[in-house]
Amino acid sequence: MRAVFYTEGGGKYGLGHIVRCSSFASAMTELGIHVDFVVNGSGIDGFLPPNSYRYDDWKAFCVFGHYDIAVIDSYEADLDTYLKIKNSSGVVVAIDDEIRLEYSADIVLNSTIGAEKWDYPQNGTIYLLGSEYFLMRRDFGVIKPKKIQKQAKKIVIALGGSDALGIAVEISRALIDSFSNMHKTIIVGPGFKDKDSLLGLQNDSFECIVSAGALRLKEIFEDSDLAICAGGQTLYELAAFGIPTVAFWVVKNQIPDIDGFCDIGFLDGSYFYDKRRVIESLKGLADDEFKREKLSKIGQNTVNADGAAAVCKHILKTIEGKK
Repeated sequence: MRAVFYTEGGGKYGLGHIVRCSSFASAMTELGIHVDFVVNGSGIDGFLPPNSYRYDDWKAFCVFGHYDIAVIDSYEADLDTYLKIKNSSGVVVAIDDEIRLEYSADIVLNSTIGAEKWDYPQNGTIYLLGSEYFLMRRDFGVIKPKKIQKQAKKIVIALGGSDALGIAVEISRALIDSFSNMHKTIIVGPGFKDKDSLLGLQNDSFECIVSAGALRLKEIFEDSDLAICAGGQTLYELAAFGIPTVAFWVVKNQIPDIDGFCDIGFLDGSYFYDKRRVIESLKGLADDEFKREKLSKIGQNTVNADGAAAVCKHILKTIEGKK
């Protein structure tokens, strides 16, 4: 059986699509499915298996090759493109974040927390909605229940693959000044523009990790007592690891994630990046062991660490139903 992922990544697109598609593809590979990627963008080398992908503006294709499974993760593809892919594929899966289109697809996947309550059109499409279907990185493996320390000692700053607002240096300096007695680790993605400035801030209590792999990230997450992040995929990962988190949005498509985690009580507010509010919220969590324990349990009970496997089961069932 063969599957293809049509997506965007690197540069202006960031790495969100690539990370979740990679997680999805790994779950397929575990089932013996051969996977290819066609990526519109650049600079994703090292994030997908070698020889599994090529760069191409697939949205301009007139004809698409036949695959048993086609997964489309795009903020740009139009309905005509989805229809062309559907006509040349066995089962089509459209990954969505915001009911962007009325997709021509067999399955629509939206793992945004609370998406099961959204008003999707009832047109015979199978909808896999909510954090039950979150596409966690397979390399994380088993995630253990979080043990909350009496005193918070370590903070992780995880802003995603790129620093869209250029806030990494500002927030790092604020943390160095406000939490001098705590160890801070910032995860720097390949799209960060101020890597040298961040590296220059390093001292005994501030560490800068550039392009950490999944296993290194897992070590950091398991060892962290608090986190700061800018919505998106990383927020779900932090919740799954049970790390009490202060999060904000920097682009509008992160708002549904932030709102959803506010609704279940994991976050204390939905707001655009505000340095003062971030620092104040973090101080409140650092001094409140009971609240950290509560938030940790909420996070770990909400995000399914094996959502990719659940999605694959639905795809295979759909393929079987078409025979």
